[in-house]
Amino acid sequence: MSEPVPTPQLVRGITRPHLAALAVNCVVGAGILGLPSKVYALLGGWSLPGWLIAAAVAGAIAACLAEVGSRFAETGGAYLYARHAFGPGVGFLTGWLSVVSRILGFASVCNLFVSYAGAVAPGLAGGAGRAGLVAGVVGGLCALLGFGIRHTAWAGSVATALKIGLLGTVVGCGLAFAPAVPPILQAPAPDLSAFGEAALLMLFAFAGFEAAAIPGGEVRDPKRDLPVALGIALAAITAIYVAVQYACIALVPDLATSERPLADLAMAALGPPAGTALAVGAMAMLTGTMLTQLLGTSRLLYAMSANGELPGVLAAIHPTRGTPLAAIAAVGAAGGLATLASTFVGAVAVTVSTRVLTYAVICLAVPVLRRRDSAQPASIRLPFGDAIAGFGFLASAGLLFAASRAELGMTAALGGAGLVIRQLRSRPLSQRG
Repeated sequence: MSEPVPTPQLVRGITRPHLAALAVNCVVGAGILGLPSKVYALLGGWSLPGWLIAAAVAGAIAACLAEVGSRFAETGGAYLYARHAFGPGVGFLTGWLSVVSRILGFASVCNLFVSYAGAVAPGLAGGAGRAGLVAGVVGGLCALLGFGIRHTAWAGSVATALKIGLLGTVVGCGLAFAPAVPPILQAPAPDLSAFGEAALLMLFAFAGFEAAAIPGGEVRDPKRDLPVALGIALAAITAIYVAVQYACIALVPDLATSERPLADLAMAALGPPAGTALAVGAMAMLTGTMLTQLLGTSRLLYAMSANGELPGVLAAIHPTRGTPLAAIAAVGAAGGLATLASTFVGAVAVTVSTRVLTYAVICLAVPVLRRRDSAQPASIRLPFGDAIAGFGFLASAGLLFAASRAELGMTAALGGAGLVIRQLRSRPLSQRG
């Protein structure tokens, strides 16, 4: 009698250094390449303290994620935590909005990638060239993801190292060549509406750290490694963002109207050849960010499918590679189509609105799961954890109020569509159609 064939499983191939690199790579990308000019247009020199305020909000939410995430070793991230804390309904809605926001986030990054590619080869900026470029990038990334998690983790770590090296070089050269200290805060403080709009955009630049929690089933020691990775990522990212913004203010003329502020910074410091080189480097940076976005979203689809909330085929694991190929293909197709149908800023707005709801759920999960500590003990416990969770929740709610009615309406519509899908899947087959 033959022995039963073991069921294919995810591979725990993400080490602690890889997870730290993944956390940085998830965050540093489109935001710092595209937003310094946009937040400067809204806040002027006050954009520097604006980045610090955004970092404080992101830090509070990341701290909540660290405590909650230290309770689990499975794949799913915020979806998994919401399901345990508040039940399957809230869990599904959290997962669904996370999937949608991450697909739109991928579209925003990919559109910025096309913009930088157009600076090098104008034929790629629109029409058939743009479509072909998007298809090639998405296809290549999906192939790498399907090959195995260890290869993906190493590729992500290399991309992170290149990204930090490139940003450090550009900022260092920019500060070295700055003619004088700019009068940063001479202008009057902006009004609340401008700051609210800028806060949404700056939160987008920090958004993505939650993706480090999603592939928990592929991390060697997720309960211990996740808090460390998040702490390293937020500290490094804040320093990078403030330095880049300062250098752009100091050197880029007409910063408020710049389409590619980092490339303009390199050009101002080192001349036109540096601007072209930076555009190429930016494309490499964005490729790393897109890789981690597809990784997290495909694993989220896998987790929801494994719980029976999405079609079962998305939970299928390749017997030798240990990767969810159907989920990867589905995410790649959705991300490519979303890229072709959207613009950078348009995708950013809806992405942040949906992610803010996810962050609110993460913060609320802290006190709820604390009261069940014996059932799902945490590896770390935040001092003043309930207060930090309350601050993170209130900040998330405030950001929702700052969003436009159109953005909130789109988020509500997306959430409603998810609930309809869940209701249809819960009905017996005889009642469908």
